[in-house]
Amino acid sequence: MNPGSNFCIIFFMETAGAREGAWGAKVYRNPVRCILYMVTQNTRSLICVLTIVFTLFLAPFSGAEELNIVGAPYEPFIFVDRDGKLKGFDVDLINLLCTSSGYTCHIKLTTFKDALDSLRNGSADVAIGAIYITEERKREFLFTEPYLDTGLVTVVRTDRDIDISDLKGRTIGVKLGATGERIAEKLALSHKGLSIRRFLSTEDSFEALARGEVDLVLNDYLNSVYLILQRYPGQLKVIKGLWGPVFFQKTQLAYPIRKGRPDIHEKFNQVLSEVKKSGLIERFKQNWFGIMPSWNYIKTLQTTVLVFAGAVVFITFLFFIYRNRQLRKHSQNLQGLLKELPGAVFVLQNGRIVYSNPTAREMFNSPTLDLPVETVLSLKEEQKQLLRDTTPLKAGSFELRHKGRFYACYYNPIEFNNRPSVQLLLFDITAERTANESLRRLYRFQEAYNEILRVCTEAETIEALLREVLEELLAIDFLGTEGRGMVFRYKEELKALELVVSHNVPEHIIEKCKKVNEGDCLCGLAIKERRIMFIPQGAYPGHSEEDDFPHNHYLIPVYDNEGVYALFNLYTKKETIEPQEEGFAMAVATAVRNGI
Repeated sequence: MNPGSNFCIIFFMETAGAREGAWGAKVYRNPVRCILYMVTQNTRSLICVLTIVFTLFLAPFSGAEELNIVGAPYEPFIFVDRDGKLKGFDVDLINLLCTSSGYTCHIKLTTFKDALDSLRNGSADVAIGAIYITEERKREFLFTEPYLDTGLVTVVRTDRDIDISDLKGRTIGVKLGATGERIAEKLALSHKGLSIRRFLSTEDSFEALARGEVDLVLNDYLNSVYLILQRYPGQLKVIKGLWGPVFFQKTQLAYPIRKGRPDIHEKFNQVLSEVKKSGLIERFKQNWFGIMPSWNYIKTLQTTVLVFAGAVVFITFLFFIYRNRQLRKHSQNLQGLLKELPGAVFVLQNGRIVYSNPTAREMFNSPTLDLPVETVLSLKEEQKQLLRDTTPLKAGSFELRHKGRFYACYYNPIEFNNRPSVQLLLFDITAERTANESLRRLYRFQEAYNEILRVCTEAETIEALLREVLEELLAIDFLGTEGRGMVFRYKEELKALELVVSHNVPEHIIEKCKKVNEGDCLCGLAIKERRIMFIPQGAYPGHSEEDDFPHNHYLIPVYDNEGVYALFNLYTKKETIEPQEEGFAMAVATAVRNGI
């Protein structure tokens, strides 16, 4: 064998079956495949006598480069056992990546924040410890291929029920510098009174939760399940919904590498690709986490519908064979099956309800049969027609809004009581829609707030700062503005507001509002009372449609204990302002005050 050859030869002897005692051999040019072959073999049927001849093992241990790897203790990814040995999912995987890529690795424990800082300043090459891939981190580091799917969940005590849609007055625990900290800061903008307590480690946050010092903890799902099973069984739990854990954010884990080492990035990705193909990741998961099936409510719904449709086809076939004496018996079986389905079930014939299960009767208050389906459900005209015509009907779905709630509706043709029918299955998805919409609004506000912070930091003049902030506010769709607005500067010596910026406002209004004394008109009133105000059109006698144009006013004063600085007057089409929007406006006012 020549030095530098890249071969791996495995000699093995059969220990069972017709060829017991026979020898064989496998030759690999790729050492990674060689290692994975050895790891994944069934050792009950083979005794492998290994002769490995390739430079990847001969050279690394005599002069291979040592990688500096940092990680924060985070069970079961990286931790020190009772014997003082470093163990964990990430420890096993990173050692395999280093060895297979021709490196040796030195792992140093630190805090999560210091681990990422070490990559930034170049004192470390790779970081481990269940690190989420985020857009911000992708700009700073080179990430390997993702190796695990996970997400951010809420952990609470088992003796307490907490509604995560209303966190007013709660205390939330997070790990310093982790993704959960940023999510908690966003939640604090929309939940008044929500306080954040930061910990150096996840273990410290779980201990505080068990002692009742915090109400809930935001943490990674895999790590949370492991810690609960190992240390807090019966004490702590992950909040779950109808279809499994409720994720604040679904994400993937990967290893960040400092920007100056693309060679490590390329080699690690090559090995990871082979590792994932071999199924070794799944073995690691079973070893460190146990078997934890991932929940996917969409697939679960689809599976439910498909299984039900198959059952209906089978029952319909039986109806055809036993048309007379067995018809009643199988009809009862079908109704029993429909009764046990988790959602609301209607069976329709010519657009009229001939069967509804208990869930449907309770959910839609429809105890009487033989009613047109549109008298029970708020259907659009095309949906009514679709459910009336059974001949060309194929299985499908649509979303329904009924009395302020949202439903996922699945329909398919069936035979019911020996007649062509339509089976309609409905699931209430209001909570999911509301949560998604709230999170989408929160992200939009965060984007706008970040842009406003940039403007307040970089604007060269106060007038430029106020103009750019006004334009950003008018562009936020959730505020429902008319694309019109004005900004005033407050003159302390005059006790009055002076108009400095306007956008898309008629000239006669600009002329009228050049100067507004404190206490006069709407803007002067907001300055005098020093509070955010929402004034509907016609609610203030100083404004009329003859002098003005139809709109509502959203007034945001910029002030602190030392005085008033400015005032934003937004013209909006909305009838009310929600608490989340008011909290955002307060944050904007603070940023502008600091910028001025």
